[in-house]
Amino acid sequence: MKFNIPGYQRKIIIVGLLSSLLLLLQGCGSGRKGITIDSDPQGADILADGKNIGKTPMQIKQDDVFPPHWYGRSYMVKGKLEIQKEGCEGVSMEVNDLVLSKDIRKNLTCKPGIIQKAPVANMPGKKKPVTQKPAAQKAVPAAIPVTVESRPAVKASSVDDEIENRLSRLKGLRDRGVISSKEYTEQRKRILESI
Repeated sequence: MKFNIPGYQRKIIIVGLLSSLLLLLQGCGSGRKGITIDSDPQGADILADGKNIGKTPMQIKQDDVFPPHWYGRSYMVKGKLEIQKEGCEGVSMEVNDLVLSKDIRKNLTCKPGIIQKAPVANMPGKKKPVTQKPAAQKAVPAAIPVTVESRPAVKASSVDDEIENRLSRLKGLRDRGVISSKEYTEQRKRILESI
C-alpha cells in the first residue's frame, strides 16, 4: 500500500511524529530527586503511613515512599509522616506534593537527662555517630522552642500564599468563562479540603 503524500506534508508529519516521540521519552526519564528526612536528635524512627521505613537521617525518593494516586480529578500525593524516638515527643504531619518538594527536618522535644546518640548508617558520606554532651544538652532545650515556633510560621505563610494564588487563578478561570460555576465550586472545595 503506497501513500500519495506530497513532500512538504510528509516532512511536516515526520517532524510532528519525532517531536511527539521526544516529548513522550522525556516524560519517561523524569522523576523527582530524593529528599532527606532528619530530626534533632537523630536516630528517630520514620513512619510513612504507619510503616517503619528507617531512622533519621535518611534519604528517600518521594514516589517510592508516598506514591501518587488519583483523588477525584487530581493526581497527587497524600500521606502521613511520623517521626518518633523513645523518650521524646513524636511529630506527626500530613504530607503532600508541596511538603515533599524539599527536605524535612523536625526538632523533637525530649525528656531531660536522655543521652542522645544518633546512628547515621542511612546517610551517605557520614562515618561517625553524633553524640551530644550532657552539658550542651542543658543549654539546647531553651533554644529549641524558639526555632520550632518560628519555622512553621514561615511555612504556613508560603502554603497560605500558594492556596490563595490557586483560588484566585480558579476565580479568574470562572470569570473568563473557561470553567463553569459548578466546576469552580468543586475545585474550590477540593483546594480548601487539602489544607
